[in-house]
Amino acid sequence: MEFIRDIFSLLGRVCISVMFLWACYEKIKHWGATAAYMKSKGVPQLNIVLPASVAIKIIGGLMILLGWHSHLGALLLLVVTIASAVFLHPFWKAHSSDRVLEKA
Repeated sequence: MEFIRDIFSLLGRVCISVMFLWACYEKIKHWGATAAYMKSKGVPQLNIVLPASVAIKIIGGLMILLGWHSHLGALLLLVVTIASAVFLHPFWKAHSSDRVLEKA
């Protein structure tokens, strides 16, 4: 039973970390478009915030994937996710037609 629990724990860590690491890959691959989007949303200090958020997501994702202080990695990812939801996807401010796009 212990073995099955370990397998599912590993599978969960892989799924969560891959989601964040893939998002970082896409942000790095399309750096200019990501910066333009964040600028259009009024993110302050973009030249610091964008690299810092990518770095925090990579570090947090790797911490979870490797199981090394995974609780701290999850906390880092939680903070970055909440910040991006507040600054980049404020669906509560959107009009009715745009609200559907912001929730996605």
